[in-house]
Amino acid sequence: MVLEIKDLSQKYRNTLGETDALLNIEFSLHTGEILSILGPNGSGKSTLLKCIINILQHEGEVLIDGILVKSLKRKKIAKKIALLSQHNSSFFNFTVYERVKMGAYSSEISEEPSEKKVNEVLDMLDLSQFKNRPVNALSGGQFQRVLIAAALVQEAEVIMLDEPTNHLDIKYQLELIELLKSINKNKIIISVMHNIDLAMNLTDKMLVLNKGEIRFFGNSDELIKRNILNEVYETDIRAFTLKNMERWK
Repeated sequence: MVLEIKDLSQKYRNTLGETDALLNIEFSLHTGEILSILGPNGSGKSTLLKCIINILQHEGEVLIDGILVKSLKRKKIAKKIALLSQHNSSFFNFTVYERVKMGAYSSEISEEPSEKKVNEVLDMLDLSQFKNRPVNALSGGQFQRVLIAAALVQEAEVIMLDEPTNHLDIKYQLELIELLKSINKNKIIISVMHNIDLAMNLTDKMLVLNKGEIRFFGNSDELIKRNILNEVYETDIRAFTLKNMERWK
């Protein structure tokens, strides 16, 4: 599978007229790749995810295996792409089992997922012990696992996460990073990150946005070498990754 973003631009209206939220965004990802998106507040990170899943109108193209996402019906898009956020919390206090099973109803899965399939996903994400617990009674880390489980039942090929480590303590942050690494074999995973260290431990592939434009797309080693982060965040940033720790001593 290939996800291609071609010349994507998006504008928003304000009292001064139209402003570019995203401008000429282009990159591609393949099955098994994980992309971390970095950038200061207001740089267009969340907007980009919403354009990819076609929630926001935009110019340019988003294609999955050559198929234009704009041309697909909403349920077909849900079969291809899942967007997960802490804001995905339910207004109703479903149990973990019910919330995970609901993932299938977002897409064109022809049959209701079997109890066996839902339980397999719960086991995979170490959620079986919580299956009958209300989602509103979960910790932030547990709830993130529930959202990912729902996306796996949904059978989405692209899983996008908007600031998934926000409000999580370091234990759950690291657990989430390891979980994402473990499920990406047949998926493309895109994650908006604020924590630069966690982003670099999640993946080698990085996209840095600033003022709606791509400032960098490539691997973490090259990102560090080119000192892009200091320029984008306008401060002295030294990003430490587990694999680079020795080099920084």
